[in-house]
Amino acid sequence: RVLFDLPAADFASLVRFHDHEYVAALRDADVAGQVTAAVRERFGFGTLENPLFPGVFARDATSVGGSMLAAELALDGRVVFHPAGGTHHGRPGRASGFCYFNDPVFAIMTMLERGVQRVLYVDLDAHHGDGVQDAFAGNQAVLMISVHEAGRWPYTGAADDTGGGNALNLPVPPGFNDSELEFLLQNLVLPRAEAFMPQAVVVT
Repeated sequence: RVLFDLPAADFASLVRFHDHEYVAALRDADVAGQVTAAVRERFGFGTLENPLFPGVFARDATSVGGSMLAAELALDGRVVFHPAGGTHHGRPGRASGFCYFNDPVFAIMTMLERGVQRVLYVDLDAHHGDGVQDAFAGNQAVLMISVHEAGRWPYTGAADDTGGGNALNLPVPPGFNDSELEFLLQNLVLPRAEAFMPQAVVVT
């Protein structure tokens, strides 16, 4: 086991997915320690769901940098665990669900840019991975599989939602248990994954 220091993604890296104005606004609000009503309304941070706290920009830029590094290490043949990752709700120009930057998107982008032709993204969070699904909607190089609790925020990811043709959404009821998860894995998730023949896998 090897531990790595996580690099913070720089501004130029962050705007490869996120809007320039959004990244600048979050950086400036972090420095100022406050957010105007107009910025809060436009970008969605400084709220109860996406609070402004000291170091928010560095924390989330480091999450992105860690996911980019994790992708590079994985492509070198390692199995990588990035505990600060998984901010799958972040939008290009808006914070969402405590997610300011969408680090799984950057992990997948890094793999695609390194020449990987098929990336499997498996989301096992209780919430639907809406931000990642929308980022790669219709991109046949990415297959997204999300197992999430039905009727839970963000209230997306219905079973008939294919995310542009490359998503498999599996909403499950509250109280979903291990044996039921095993059934889904063996009968839906793994067969779909094997048919896709991924060259790399990202799991959140």
